[in-house]
This record gives sequence, structure tokens and C-alpha cells, in this order.
Amino acid sequence: MRLAGYELSHTESDGIAVVIFFSGCSRGCIGCHNPELQDKNYGKEIKEEDLFEEIDKIFHLEWIDTIVLSGGDPVEQPESLKLVSKRAKDLKKEVWIYTGYGIDCLSDDLIENVDVIIDGPFVESKKTDKIKFKGSTNQKIWKKNDLNQWEEINE
Repeated sequence: MRLAGYELSHTESDGIAVVIFFSGCSRGCIGCHNPELQDKNYGKEIKEEDLFEEIDKIFHLEWIDTIVLSGGDPVEQPESLKLVSKRAKDLKKEVWIYTGYGIDCLSDDLIENVDVIIDGPFVESKKTDKIKFKGSTNQKIWKKNDLNQWEEINE
């Protein structure tokens, strides 16, 4: 898998999260928050076992609530997204993803271990800093309910 890096954050989810930044996004949104991550060759190639070793070290810290998969776009590395989200769920952590693709474009097996999705492309003319977790007002926040169904959350 190709990653641009990871960092601790308290702004990309509820609670304290580790954000993993995937390399590559073909959408090319104007005004993108991470334009360098659109390049699929940005960052470094990392073996799955090396990333899991890092994840395991970090996620054994009880004060880490969530893993956030961002980018670039994690959906453009589907096998990596599935592996990382499953590992996070095995460690009993909540999983969030940010993607420019609509939820209706995401297969069930891809998002099986995901709890929250922020979807939709960033649209510069609809930019906002007034709505938590959204870069532009067209984006939607989806949360999986107790029946394993997706519900849109209006903030």
C-alpha cells in the first residue's frame, strides 16, 4: 500500500484519532486540503505488516478512540482500505473514512468495517469551516446504526 503518513488528530473525528493518509486521488478537486496527496506516487510504499505493527502500537493506547482513513482518497486503494479498517475493528476502534465518492458508489465489502463516512467531492464554491468534519456543504456524513444500516447525520 502507498501512504503519505499518519498523525494524531482531534478535528477529523469525535474524540482522539490516528489519521492515516493514503496516497492517490483521481478526482483533482480544486482547492483540495491535501493537493500533494492526489499524486498516487506521493509518500512511501509500506508493507501491510509494517503498518499493522505501527497501528497495534498506537491503538493499544486507551485514549485513542478512532482511526480515520483519509488522503488522497482511501477508496482508490480498496484492498488497503479493507485491510486497515478490519485491523482497526479487531482492536475495537471506531473507523471513519473521508472520500470524494458518494456512499452509493461504495461496495458493502469495502465499507464493512467502517462506522462513519464523510462522502462527496470537495467543492471550493461551497467551502465551509462552520460544519464539523465537512470541507464543503455538499458533503454528507453517514453513520452506521445498530441495524448495520447507513443513516445520514445532519449537523
